[in-house]
Amino acid sequence: MFSKATAPHWRPRDTGPLHVREGQITFDAEGVDYLTAVEPFKQPENMRNFSRVLHCPDKYSGVTIGRGYDMKERSTGEIMTHIRQSGIEEYKAVICSKAAGLFGRHAKNFISAYGSLAGEITHLQQIRLFEVSYREKREYARGVYSRRSTRTANALKWEHIDSKIRETFVDIVYQGIPGLDPLINLIASGGSRNDIIKSIENDPRQRNYPERLRARVRNLR
Repeated sequence: MFSKATAPHWRPRDTGPLHVREGQITFDAEGVDYLTAVEPFKQPENMRNFSRVLHCPDKYSGVTIGRGYDMKERSTGEIMTHIRQSGIEEYKAVICSKAAGLFGRHAKNFISAYGSLAGEITHLQQIRLFEVSYREKREYARGVYSRRSTRTANALKWEHIDSKIRETFVDIVYQGIPGLDPLINLIASGGSRNDIIKSIENDPRQRNYPERLRARVRNLR
């Protein structure tokens, strides 16, 4: 099964395709590529991960591959299906499936043992896998908004929300920021992009991630 596996060879070069049809702000925030990354498996704690190898973004994350495909809360079968759908090689799907449910120290140990064996996925495979995870989070965000916005009179329907505001909201949900009710109420009431900027800039939970907060503000301007 693992006979075709090869360790990634570090070769700084131009990046491949890094543009997606939907969720660019989230794609950009969830990893880096050759031009801005250090050697895979050797990134310092304070920088985003080279995303086309197995990595663990923080102590709360599971084993992750690509831009935010976290296997912490996924089943073995689910991982196998998504990895195959993305066109990733079978042996890599088998390796990744073994990471189901792992997080923290166990995730880091798994990456130490299997990371170099799994090697890199391609840019196109990364995009396809991101489309899977982003579609999930987008629908989850839609559900969160639809349920909680019922508390607001004449709430704006999801499909009528400004596209940049909606994309920013999905990014916030994708990252797992809690305490969304005030933001949902503001969006449901028809708040402008500037209103949303003021809200997220004043949210202490989002200020804990200044780089990502700045990206959201840029997206809304």
